[in-house]
Amino acid sequence: MKKHLLALAIGALISFSAAAAPILTAEETLSTGLKNTNGLVNPLTFAKFDSSLGELTSVHIRLTGYEETGYTATDLGGASNTFTFTNDVTVNLKTLGGISLATVLPTVTDIQTVAANDTYQSAGFPARALTNTVTSPDQVFLDAATLALFVGPGTIELNTSATSANSVVGTGDITSTILTRYEATASVVLSKFSNQSRFCLSYLHPVDGANDESRQADQSDRGTAC
Repeated sequence: MKKHLLALAIGALISFSAAAAPILTAEETLSTGLKNTNGLVNPLTFAKFDSSLGELTSVHIRLTGYEETGYTATDLGGASNTFTFTNDVTVNLKTLGGISLATVLPTVTDIQTVAANDTYQSAGFPARALTNTVTSPDQVFLDAATLALFVGPGTIELNTSATSANSVVGTGDITSTILTRYEATASVVLSKFSNQSRFCLSYLHPVDGANDESRQADQSDRGTAC
């Protein structure tokens, strides 16, 4: 009975060496500087992942969009005019192939009253004193196609662009002039397994026919599978 229990115990001697958690690279953050919201592309260039360092497992991207806007509003109705001004800026980050990676929508809103046939100017106009900043949640990409774009020597270029849509709605007829700009800031973090990250299973299995505890252990089948 004692030998039988010992054989079971030895046969069940299994140990695990768990794979290391993915390693995150240092965050790389780049900004476009202030650009016009005319839909034209303003690229940002990031370092690619060196495959000799391991296996790329995911790409994490965060986009921040900043808007600054100034405007005038002129009453056309001949009476005091209370109005709401709104300007939405859509900031995009895409691959060279046009795949969307992140989008943010900073918005500014202003409510004012302009006298009959008069013109209102936002603070400091033509300065752009109305501002807003919006940051996206981290966008995590696991698909092979996106990962492949970030692997290799050299760099990867990601395109930013922005367009704006505005409205001025008043109690009477009104017209406006608008000046707006944006800045895009993108951050990229890569997740990898290093070449040393492994998952291993060690086992100790008794050989049939062992006659005593000592021989049981000596004649066991030992090994490691990874």
